[in-house]
Amino acid sequence: MAVNAVNAAIGVAATSFAARTQETVRGVTTAAGGYTAQEARSAAAMYDVTKMTVV
Repeated sequence: MAVNAVNAAIGVAATSFAARTQETVRGVTTAAGGYTAQEARSAAAMYDVTKMTVV
């Protein structure tokens, strides 16, 4: 019976860990999308800056 309780506790912990991992994956994916969009905006802004050559 004690082994079953330990197995159940491990199952609950594993399920909780998997849920937290998926939440982290969603957060990282969202952050990466925001970063990519910011990089695109920054590249466009830099392109609009007047070019000059320093000698």
